[in-house]
Amino acid sequence: MDAEGIDKEIAFPQVLPGLFTLKDFEAREYIMREYNKHLARLQRRQPGRFYGVGIMNYWDPKNAKNWIEEAKADGLKVVMLPNRAGTFPNGQEIAYSSDEMKPIWSAIQDSDLAVAFHIGEVGGPPGRGGFAAGALGFMGSTDFRLAFGKLAFGGVFDDFPKLRVVFAEAGLSWVPGMLQDADLIPDCFSGLIDYRPKLTASEYWLRNCYATFMRDPAGLRLIDKIGVKNAMWSVDYPHNEGTFGYTGDVVDAIVDQIGKANATQVVGANARECFRF
Repeated sequence: MDAEGIDKEIAFPQVLPGLFTLKDFEAREYIMREYNKHLARLQRRQPGRFYGVGIMNYWDPKNAKNWIEEAKADGLKVVMLPNRAGTFPNGQEIAYSSDEMKPIWSAIQDSDLAVAFHIGEVGGPPGRGGFAAGALGFMGSTDFRLAFGKLAFGGVFDDFPKLRVVFAEAGLSWVPGMLQDADLIPDCFSGLIDYRPKLTASEYWLRNCYATFMRDPAGLRLIDKIGVKNAMWSVDYPHNEGTFGYTGDVVDAIVDQIGKANATQVVGANARECFRF
């Protein structure tokens, strides 16, 4: 962080999402809680600089309030939900827009914590080129389209209008095409949809959502569609696609492309607002 000129950072988990579908729910809860406690200890070692992303007990909505209050008391700024939440302990599939999940959204909104989704939960297909094909898939944000769709078309953004939702590491360029499609759906499929949102998809995006990117000139060319206040730059250290070693060049390129005032929001001010730094 010092070498790259980074003041504060939010650090997402690396291998922990592999346990999102752990079938031993008791073990899963123990692991996730201990992970959150570990993050809190790390934060205390670097106060004001490093913040971890907490994990929620999304399979136990009735205890969401206690879990969220615990995370906030430990100093966490954001909690993470899986794109594919799996099932409740009773085997019922988890649907983010269901009544059963309302205690989770209510607890997050009341806490004023942000909530995040992240790429990379599902690996690539078998055979030659599998890893690269998988990377192309999750960087193409198929899971994010589904997650945003559940929140927008399932009434979650209507019921909980103060949510701040972060879609991390897929870049920006997926957003305009997704919004273009999403804005058409209520009218194109009016006879098939079971809930008509109060606002357009684009309005929910601008009000509630953020996307993070490392280097995305294509996305920045469409920043007026994405929203200057809805984009957040990330160094993404130590991943291959991160900017470590040439962060200054990337930031200079952002300034050149969208101007200093907009870049100031994208490389810092938006994160301060979203994560309540």
